[in-house]
Amino acid sequence: MTSTARNEIERAIASDLTSRNGPLIGGANLWRLLGYASGEAFRQAAKRGCLPVPIIHIPHRRRRFALAIDIARWLGRLRETSCQSQEGGLAGRSCEAPRSDSAGTVGNHSAHDEDSN
Repeated sequence: MTSTARNEIERAIASDLTSRNGPLIGGANLWRLLGYASGEAFRQAAKRGCLPVPIIHIPHRRRRFALAIDIARWLGRLRETSCQSQEGGLAGRSCEAPRSDSAGTVGNHSAHDEDSN
């Protein structure tokens, strides 16, 4: 994956995250986007200093926040690493940039996938 492709993916993810959540993401949206199974798992990772993105602490607020762009960059790096490990590997897998639908939703799904939800 080229850096241009990764940048395109990161921009698409950041745009989608920002349109859905705003520039700051916190609470359940944050721990779910980072792949934690629960808020408690997220808190433990934060306590250990193992969160994959920089966390923003707003004075007089209990919640932790992260910037949508930081989450998008992290996801872009994960995708790039995943694609590199799959080179020469699984048939039918593609590491091309995901396409956006007319609503700006990012994904590699077809109209059939939408009907099944």
